[in-house]
This record gives sequence, structure tokens and C-alpha cells, in this order.
Amino acid sequence: MPTSVGHSLLGYIWYLVFKKNRRLIKNWKTILFYLFIANAPDLDLIPGIFIGHANRFHHGITHTLGFSIFVALILCLVPKFRKKKNFIIFFLLYFTHVIADFLCADTTSPFGVMLFWPFTKKYFISFYTIFLDIHKTTLRSLFDLHNFKAIIIEVLIFLPIIVVLKLKLFLKKQGREKEDIS
Repeated sequence: MPTSVGHSLLGYIWYLVFKKNRRLIKNWKTILFYLFIANAPDLDLIPGIFIGHANRFHHGITHTLGFSIFVALILCLVPKFRKKKNFIIFFLLYFTHVIADFLCADTTSPFGVMLFWPFTKKYFISFYTIFLDIHKTTLRSLFDLHNFKAIIIEVLIFLPIIVVLKLKLFLKKQGREKEDIS
């Protein structure tokens, strides 16, 4: 699975894709919300950590197409979020986490993710991996050199996308300002 850094960068990418033209001061709560949803599938690590086996419940039902739809639907029940566009945003935020984990090297059982649940309980993993596996046997292992290398790879993959999206937004804003002056 990618690290929380990688999943957060993915969440920020979706924020930039769907960003409305508001000032950043108003958007920090939205950004945090996007980052939370982008990392939410990994909340299944918490019960495993309490029993001393972090992976025990990981990559199960919370890492599936069906659960991604369920989470998006539940979030859209909140009156503030009742828009079709929000369903798409919430689904993409959550499901891209699942896809990223599908594209990750996985060295602990179960291998891969139950991608197509509820249609099948079979685990799937990509033949071609983009992301490194993460050492998560102990809290201390989270800060080892291997995991640092994984973060560097994630940043190298996602940062150029963020730069392009930010540049696009900047140029779009500059174009609007020129129109306002004319």
C-alpha cells in the first residue's frame, strides 16, 4: 500500500481537479476533508494495531468498489453534501485509494485488495506495481529507510501532477484577471 503521504497527495490532486475558485483561507477545511477521505480506507489498520497484527483486517471490505460506493452514498446523505457532483468526488477520493493499493507491491497476506466486492471476495493485485510495500510491523518500522524510499517515489510520481494542475489553475486565474481589466 502507498503511505499516507501518497494517499494524501492523491487526495490533494482530486482537490485541485474539482477546486472551485475560492480563496485558500476558505478551502483548508475542504482540503483536510479530501485528505481524510483519501486515507479513510486505511482506518481498517486501527483494530489490527490494537491486537498486535496491523494487517489483520487490512485490505478487506474497506478496500473495495462496493465499499467506495457505500461511503460516497453515506456522505451524500449529509445535507451539506447532497449534490450529484459530490457523489462522484467522494467516490473518486475513496476508490483511487483502493486502486493505488492495487498498484502496490504487497508482501503480506492477504495479497492485493478485494477490488470487486460485493461481486467477488477474490483478492486482486496488479502484475505491474508502481508503489513499494510499506513496513508496518511496529510503530518504529513506519520510520525506516524502506518506507522513506516509498515516500520519495510517491512524491516523485504525484508532485509533477500537482505542479501541472497548480500551473493550470494559475494560468486560468490570470486569464480571468485579464478579462476583468479589459
